[in-house]
This record gives sequence, structure tokens and C-alpha cells, in this order.
Amino acid sequence: MKPQILKAIGIALLLPISAGHAPAATGAIVAQFGSPDDIPSEGLLVHYNFKHMSQAELHGKTEIQLTNAGLMQEALRINGIYSMDRPDGCDVIINTPELDYSAFTVDLKFKAFKFSTYTPLLSGGEHRWFTLLRDPTGHLAIGFNSQAFIKPTQTFLTANKWYTVVCSVNLKERMVMVFIDGREAARIALPEDFALDIIGAKYQESDKTWSFKNTGGSTGRMFDGLIGEVAIYDRALLPDDCKKLSSRP
Repeated sequence: MKPQILKAIGIALLLPISAGHAPAATGAIVAQFGSPDDIPSEGLLVHYNFKHMSQAELHGKTEIQLTNAGLMQEALRINGIYSMDRPDGCDVIINTPELDYSAFTVDLKFKAFKFSTYTPLLSGGEHRWFTLLRDPTGHLAIGFNSQAFIKPTQTFLTANKWYTVVCSVNLKERMVMVFIDGREAARIALPEDFALDIIGAKYQESDKTWSFKNTGGSTGRMFDGLIGEVAIYDRALLPDDCKKLSSRP
């Protein structure tokens, strides 16, 4: 088992924090855990490769808060039960305080054991300013602003199958690119008047987090399955990088 790897661009410092609080902003910090991989490093905020982590390493990280979630089959197991619904429900929150809402990329490797209507795969913040999901037709979809804006791809998602999805978002260029397993799944041109509701909101800074749930008030849906890897960038990766990332085994 390889030890935790910390890389820094700019200020090489990771401040200790208490559980449940986002790290203080200290510059362009990269937190990479698990085995080092051949992935782009520029703009990388956090990278978890759960295959190369132990339970002790996982639960010792301050950048990720876990409730009833742990490792299984060399991946992070999320049980599909919302933590506010039942005592055995789970939650996973990843902090990225250096995130720039105007341009970001998510890289997600997952296998769902089962799907429900609007199954969340990865959501931005408690207010779901961004969501990767499986829509009611069974297709991979991209949502913004609590899914008030949602666009499906042509990719149908099947349970018990591994997928790697890379989604690059560039609000300045009004472009969203989605790659899955090495091929381009969608290129979405955002409307001229499109804006993220989170920008300028009072919770703009506190909502720079990621989870695997789709919440609404006291109820919510959780992803049910395995997360093999997740990486967050504070820039919109170019098509070649997206293709390479989504092609990795």
C-alpha cells in the first residue's frame, strides 16, 4: 500500500482542519491520495484513487468527510441510503475550497449496483449547482442549478458496469464537453443568458463541495454502488485530455 502523496503548486502547504470544515484557502493546493497516476496535474484540486488506499488512510483524510461509507472491492462503497433518512444512511463530502465556478472538470469512475429515477452520480454542493446523473430514460445527463437546466447525452447507463466519465465545463466559453470511456458523449452549448445561481449567492464559498447525492429538503437520493476514482480540476480540460482521462482503465 503506497503512502499518501501530497503535491503542491505554488504554496506547498496543507493546513490541518477539523472534521466537517472545508480547508482554508492557501493557494493552488493539490491533494492526491492513493497511487500516483499519469493524469494532468495543472489545476488538479483533489484526486482520490480508492484502489490504492487502506481504510485507515481513507478515514484519516480531512479533505473528505465520510458517514457510513468505506472501502469495498478496492473502491469506495456508497450504500444508496440518504444519511437523513435512516441511521444506516451514508454521506460523502469532498472539499475543494479553491474551486473556480467559471471553469472546472470532474473525472469519475463508478459502478452502480442499481439505479432509481434521477440517480445522482456526482453533485456540486448542497445546492446542486452541478450534477452528473442518470435521467429517467436511463441516459447519462448533465444538470445545473438544481437541475433546472438539464441536458441528456445519448449514452445509456447499465447497472453493474464500470464507467469513467469526464465532464469539462467552461462557462466563459459557454461549453460543456462530456467524455465516457474514451469517446465523446456530448458537446453542449450553453444559452447566452446562462448563469450559475451559486455565483454571487451568500453560500458561494461554503458550497465548494462535492457529494454523491441528490437532495431536496429533508429527503434525498444517494448513489448506490462503487466509486473507483474521482478527480476535480479548477479548469476546463481540453478534449484530448478529457479523452485520455476517460480512457484510463
